[in-house]
Amino acid sequence: MTFSVYSATRFRLSRSVIYAMGHQPACIEAAANSEADVVLFELEDAVPVDKKNEARSNVLQALGDLDWSKKAISVRVNALDSPFTYQDVISLLESPVSSKIDLLFLPKPGNAADVYAFDVMVTQVERAMGRDRPVGFDIMIESTLGLTNAAEIAQASARIESLQFGSYDYGRSACMQIETVGGPHSGYQVGIDGQSGHLNDPFHYPLSRIIEVARAFGKRPIDGPYIADLNDYDADPTGFEASARRGRILGSDGKQALTPAQAAIANRIHTPTADEIERSEEICSAAQAADGSGVRSLNGKYLDEATIQTARNTVAKAEEIQRRS
Repeated sequence: MTFSVYSATRFRLSRSVIYAMGHQPACIEAAANSEADVVLFELEDAVPVDKKNEARSNVLQALGDLDWSKKAISVRVNALDSPFTYQDVISLLESPVSSKIDLLFLPKPGNAADVYAFDVMVTQVERAMGRDRPVGFDIMIESTLGLTNAAEIAQASARIESLQFGSYDYGRSACMQIETVGGPHSGYQVGIDGQSGHLNDPFHYPLSRIIEVARAFGKRPIDGPYIADLNDYDADPTGFEASARRGRILGSDGKQALTPAQAAIANRIHTPTADEIERSEEICSAAQAADGSGVRSLNGKYLDEATIQTARNTVAKAEEIQRRS
């Protein structure tokens, strides 16, 4: 076993991460009433330039007016190549409701320096305001450069809690041909003349890479959105479920959702089964009983650290789900 072991980030239930468009109050209210574990307030791409100030104001007002006690709050600020990032950080962290913000979501970092610069900015504001609970970071990997440098990005700040897949912008960055955002393409098949193949997921590699890096450095991997119809996000619930299930099998902790219906599906897919919980509890008990006394094992089989950590995550997830119900 290598001595280079990275501690897991703090646990946070993240089966579903639902977008709430800052310039659309109805969308914010829908997110508040949804089953989502995390609400991601959107100030970036989906918000028109002339609506940026209005979006910030709407988010801050909603944080003060609505009940968010059963949800974590993340706010996606504008990317560092825009003129809006510093305004986002100051407005959010100097607000009287800033204590309700758990995470700041940084889009489109290309390298570790981008995260470092953002951390410096956030740290200065927090120190000036005397904030005693540092805000965490969600990081969106959504470009070929970001994916290439994902490992260094993941290590760029102690604030980082999650790496999330931005499938829409990644697809454009890679010049991919896309039929469904984050989903299959009918022409991407493995087989003779395309007739006998069943591998038609062109997003498999980037998602796998992000999960790999996140797990290596103790971060939560979160799968990106699935969009079959840009005019109707709920048009393909079966495709969304298949995408969410694929992500969980690969190791993601949760999935981004664009609607309350998608959030409910993501929650269901990423909720551990009774058998998984029972097995995980047995592993945790065996590990605790053996701490300091020798090799950890269950039913004669050696328990490695990865197995134990996975079991702990499952138990923590089950306990948090039970607490919120």
